[in-house]
Amino acid sequence: MLKSAPYRLTALFAALASLSACISPQAKEARFLETGKKYIEAKDYPRAILQFRNAAKARPADPDPHFQLALVFLAMGDVQSAAAHLQQAITLDSKHVAARVKLAALMAASRDQNTIRKGEELAKSALDLSPGNADALSTLAVAELRLGKREDAEGHLAEALKTLPQHFRSSVALATMRLQQKDFAGAGEVLRKAAADAPKSAAPAVALGRLYLVQGKSAEAQEQFDRAIQLDPKNGPALLDLAALQVRAGQREKAEQTYKRLSLLPDNKFKPLHATFLFQNGERDAAIAEFEKLARENPKDRTLRTALVSAYRETNRISESEKILATALKQNPKDVDALLQRAEFYLKVGKLPEAQADLTQVIGSRPESAEAHFLLGKVHQADGNRLNQRRELTDAVRLNPNLMSARLGLAQCLMAGKNTKAALDVMNQSPDGQRRLVPAIVQRNWALYALGDDVELRKGIDQGLAVARTSDLLLQDGLLKQRRGDRSGARSAWEEALQGNPEDVGSVDRLAQSYADQNHTAEAVATVRKYASDRPKSPSMQLLLGEWLLRTGDRTGARAAFSAAKAANPALTAADLRLAKIDISEGKLDSARQTLLALVNVNGRNAGGRLMLGLLEEQAGNQGAAIEHYRKVLEIDPNSVVALNNLAYLLAADGKQPDEALKLARQAKEIAPDQPMVDDTLGWALYRKGMYQTAVVHLEKAVSKSDRHPATLYHLAMAYVRAGNRVRGLQALQAALQMDPKGAEAKMALATLREVEQQGNGR
Repeated sequence: MLKSAPYRLTALFAALASLSACISPQAKEARFLETGKKYIEAKDYPRAILQFRNAAKARPADPDPHFQLALVFLAMGDVQSAAAHLQQAITLDSKHVAARVKLAALMAASRDQNTIRKGEELAKSALDLSPGNADALSTLAVAELRLGKREDAEGHLAEALKTLPQHFRSSVALATMRLQQKDFAGAGEVLRKAAADAPKSAAPAVALGRLYLVQGKSAEAQEQFDRAIQLDPKNGPALLDLAALQVRAGQREKAEQTYKRLSLLPDNKFKPLHATFLFQNGERDAAIAEFEKLARENPKDRTLRTALVSAYRETNRISESEKILATALKQNPKDVDALLQRAEFYLKVGKLPEAQADLTQVIGSRPESAEAHFLLGKVHQADGNRLNQRRELTDAVRLNPNLMSARLGLAQCLMAGKNTKAALDVMNQSPDGQRRLVPAIVQRNWALYALGDDVELRKGIDQGLAVARTSDLLLQDGLLKQRRGDRSGARSAWEEALQGNPEDVGSVDRLAQSYADQNHTAEAVATVRKYASDRPKSPSMQLLLGEWLLRTGDRTGARAAFSAAKAANPALTAADLRLAKIDISEGKLDSARQTLLALVNVNGRNAGGRLMLGLLEEQAGNQGAAIEHYRKVLEIDPNSVVALNNLAYLLAADGKQPDEALKLARQAKEIAPDQPMVDDTLGWALYRKGMYQTAVVHLEKAVSKSDRHPATLYHLAMAYVRAGNRVRGLQALQAALQMDPKGAEAKMALATLREVEQQGNGR
């Protein structure tokens, strides 16, 4: 009688399970390690990680799976995870030389001197275990070089090359040391020897070609890249450097062919380069067609999908880009790359809550994503929340010190918060390769300018101008010359900046201001009008014109300029805010309210719109509505001085919430200790609490700093009288009455004086 099918399947599974149980842990581990290494070769890192983790489970006491995991994480750029697995490998086998050398190399690359010293000691311990180990010697030399022990480093590199002449890493390190000493001949000699010692290796030829590029020897560089490609026709770095050299030489057709060769290499990072080249050179349709083809052929390659989505957006094919991301997220709602791109799109169109939700999800899945923290910082910047912006940008720079956009953003955020020294420190800590880049030089210069370090600033400007005469550097050049009294030189610098970049609003503004400083206001406005009329569709230029016209009292002209800016960019909220400001100044409160409510209805976290609504309602006498708007501003930006100050003033005037009024006034004082309006509000809040002597101190400061506003004088008069100083109280009251005898504060001050005098007569 035949057994049933379920019985036969059960028996089969049992047999398989029995067979599996017979495989030794060593055999299981070996199988997982072998498969994992194949995945590394194919650059399929997630699957490689899975295999190596299975190997570690098979033999928990073996360090090799952890070492392999470290190599995978290093290939992915996850240094922290790599270091953890290297440490685990060393814990399992204290004599694991390769793990010690790798971990020492990571430590040697740190910015922390103590960590570099630990790397130095770890490399020495590897040498104790394996004397003459070229990798250990090279790593030790790097650590010593970072610690300023140049002679020791050079000695260990020479020893490494003596032990293993073909040790290319040591040759590169020694050549780099020569370059730091401006010894180009010595660096060339080291690399030429490396090429001679390894005549069939392409790597020394690539390194030598890059040295020639640094020296400006393009022909010699190309010769080395060609040689490297002859030795290894599929050498990606050589082809990449050759293509870049051909682009600089204007050899467009040759460059395209080189990029095409690169895109055919098995390494996925090279595949989109030809399409990218086409896109950058105006052949957008052909580029998109190639991106689409690559995406179809490699449906799991997120890098290619990201490139295609970016290309669609650049060509305004928004619906197609959204469709790709929607499909990806439908298949995998946790696809961090798709979430990042969607968040970036949301940020661009002003959908801040949606962007924040996507980025929060990314960080939940991938907390080490520097890009996600950077974009979340931009969300907080758009919200006006500088504290959260600073926190996210700090995290982004910590996670990826090479993410220059995050470093620049952090420095700008710190400067906006008047923390200029910290901003300079951030820029001084830039990786060596970034410090020579113009954007990094420019941002560092702004910090030096704010700190008044003209000597160092002059060096920075000259360093940048030697690379490129950009509008930013020329703007800074003009500002420094102006500060040193060279008005003619300053104008020449700004005019040169505008020749190269006619839309440089900063240079136009400074050029105009140089005339205004000499009381040539008409000439200043004419300068701005000239550049604005040449660019009627430039929103920023029209905004600048509007600002200058408003400054000179021409509201009609300013309104026209702001309207032109709005027409050029309908999403430009700055134009709406300025138009509302004009309406408020002209008493058109309903029109201004309508404009501002439309803004906050689109984006409820628009702090600027909320703040102006508060000012509007305060002017209209709607104190309750004004208080509500100021509270909402503080929910978005807890450090808004105007919102803190005005809310404190209204609450103090109301008299029902004196404790909160005083608390808010003190917060404003901590943030803006030198503003007269803040001292006035704090003094008024103290007065309402009955703390008259302390109130006098702050109100005196407000009067000494300000243009003697009548309201502040009335407050001071009342404080003097309540504090028992009737003579000074009468003096302040008389001065205020001469300025504004009919204000609400006048009635209050006179009533206070009568009340105090009656109390005195009663006694």
